[in-house]
Amino acid sequence: MIYTKRTRLIETGIFLSVLCLLVFAGAAKAAELGWTLPTTKANGEPVAEGELTAITVYSGASKLATLGGSETRYTVPSCTARTYHVTASIGDFESAASNTASTVPLASECRPQAPSGLGIAASP
Repeated sequence: MIYTKRTRLIETGIFLSVLCLLVFAGAAKAAELGWTLPTTKANGEPVAEGELTAITVYSGASKLATLGGSETRYTVPSCTARTYHVTASIGDFESAASNTASTVPLASECRPQAPSGLGIAASP
């Protein structure tokens, strides 16, 4: 088998480590995912500045967003327990998935306000 740059990138992917930074913002009920961009390709060559063309954010198998190649943060709802991962791309070559990060809803932020206007009416 002849190994080309494309084959090596497809087989091994670009290593991308994800640091999950969950920042809960009171009423906003959001969490912020954060990650470190890869600095090398699967073949060991350095990633040139501006060479990454996209970062893709996934929740499970569903694509949530495609961001610019220099993005390192994405805001997600924190009131839904979900698992996330990201990939990096150079042109048409997408890396393997990063490690996963999960949000855990905070009960104090996610529960609804108490009902109001309760009253009693006399029955006929």
